Amino acid sequence: MSSRIEQRDRWLIVGLALLALVVRLPGLNTGLWADEIYSTLYAFRTPFPAQFVEFHGDNKHPFYSVLAHSAASLFGEAP
Repeated sequence: MSSRIEQRDRWLIVGLALLALVVRLPGLNTGLWADEIYSTLYAFRTPFPAQFVEFHGDNKHPFYSVLAHSAASLFGEAP
């Protein structure tokens, strides 16, 4: 019985992942949305030391900001 449930759960996860892929594919490589622009301005572009002392709004996570700033520096900010 438990293997049947596990198999059903696996198929459910695969199905949800495929559905998410189908929904997301048409919007790839389009412009940034408002929340993404906000993150770019206040998390990605903030200099490294300031990421730990400046908090713009309620969506500021220092470790995420460091990783996002590093990724934007390496790969650029294009969608």
